[in-house]
Amino acid sequence: MPAAAAPDAPRRRGPRADGTDTRGAIRAAAAAEFAERGFASATIRSIAARADVDPALVHHYFGSKAALFRDVTQIPVDPAAGLPGVLAGPPEQLGMRLARHVLTLWEDPAFRTPLLTIVRSALVDPERARPLREYLESQLLPAVARELPGPDAPQRVVLAATQLIGIVLGRHVVGLAELTRPTVEQLAGRVAPTVQRYLDGTDQA
Repeated sequence: MPAAAAPDAPRRRGPRADGTDTRGAIRAAAAAEFAERGFASATIRSIAARADVDPALVHHYFGSKAALFRDVTQIPVDPAAGLPGVLAGPPEQLGMRLARHVLTLWEDPAFRTPLLTIVRSALVDPERARPLREYLESQLLPAVARELPGPDAPQRVVLAATQLIGIVLGRHVVGLAELTRPTVEQLAGRVAPTVQRYLDGTDQA
């Protein structure tokens, strides 16, 4: 009779015996997985397998796939962290709160610099933006859409986001004078009514 197949070797559960940086190995594996498979298809298990560690170690070092993605892309600020406060106020003022939140985030160089790197890379190769796009579509935009009525809420949120993305690109990438001179509060006040119309659906009224 043929010999029984040897069981798979267990994944590493602690620091590597050869002194290799376990956290660094996970980050490198995650960067490769996100680049090749995108945010949606990459999993904690696939990242752990690539790094040759137990999936529990990925959770131990980074907490979640979203947190690992932010670490790999060097975005130290969680853009979703302030969303509960943004969503908690009066619905008729959500456009202003959301505009202020997004535009304020982009004023922080620690947040802006890695995002601009991704945006500029995407202009050369759109595929490079896929992990970020999937992150937005699975983590941030649905969080806002869940708070809105109507079956078309996800589309309305994306339309609202395009208004803010346009302001961000004009202010921080193109450097249009009429967008760089105003304060965040001034810009938020100008764009908020349009954002609000998308969010509450009155853009089609």
